[in-house]
Amino acid sequence: QEALSNQGDPAETEAMQQEITSLEFQLSETLAQLSAAQEEQEAGGGEAAALQSELDEIKATSDQLQADKANLEGQVKELQTELKITGKNSGATDAVKAELEQIRKSQETLQGEKTRLAAQVADLQTKLQSAAKAPAEKAPGKSAAPATPPPAPPPPIPVTVEDKELDRIRQIIAKNPKDIKSMVQMAKLAFKGNRHQDAIDPLSQAVKLQSKDAELFYMLGEAQYKAQHYHDALKPFNQAVRINPKMAKAHYNLCLINELVGNEDAAQKHYQLAIKIDPDIEKKMG
Repeated sequence: QEALSNQGDPAETEAMQQEITSLEFQLSETLAQLSAAQEEQEAGGGEAAALQSELDEIKATSDQLQADKANLEGQVKELQTELKITGKNSGATDAVKAELEQIRKSQETLQGEKTRLAAQVADLQTKLQSAAKAPAEKAPGKSAAPATPPPAPPPPIPVTVEDKELDRIRQIIAKNPKDIKSMVQMAKLAFKGNRHQDAIDPLSQAVKLQSKDAELFYMLGEAQYKAQHYHDALKPFNQAVRINPKMAKAHYNLCLINELVGNEDAAQKHYQLAIKIDPDIEKKMG
């Protein structure tokens, strides 16, 4: 009975169970390493997938061994109880001997599975290390897209004579904010270069300083009109004809702008006034 009891030694079974637990821990670490390798290899998914498949198989085997281990633990506990009972009798029964023999065979099977599992884990770890070191392979049929060069900086805008002259006049006006002559000169230079927006600011300052000059208001209206600020252009043109009701060109532009903004009656009114003052106004205005 003592010899049979040694064959089913619970201590030996427990040691084997600890080894299996250690292998399960190694398997968990290997799975984590495989996950990291898959992230590093965008194009190497084939080999990583194969390794994952092997790990899945090993995991299934490990789960089965875990179940066998739990079953074996239950059998050992039951057998220990029976041994205590049968130890009081003359000898072990045949049933107890048979169970001990079955446990011995289970331990041998478990040992074999443990050895096979350890070998698979070691082999898989070697493959995993090789896969992590190998460069990622390019996807078949695809070539790396050429790097897009950064956009070339825009060419510098050339500084013209008009630009330099405008800057010079701006400095004069900054030093003398009441220099109407320089304001008008700046506006005329802007008109010459078709830069009507640049004429609006100096002319707006000029009409504030000289509010009875119809020509200044006309120039401001023309700058806003040619800059396509149609509604803004109405006010200076209207002010120009208030100061000088016989300014045919102001009436003519008021006709054009009112027609653009949908004021047909006002457009017709200023047209009639323009041609009455100057029958050739249409030819003169082009």
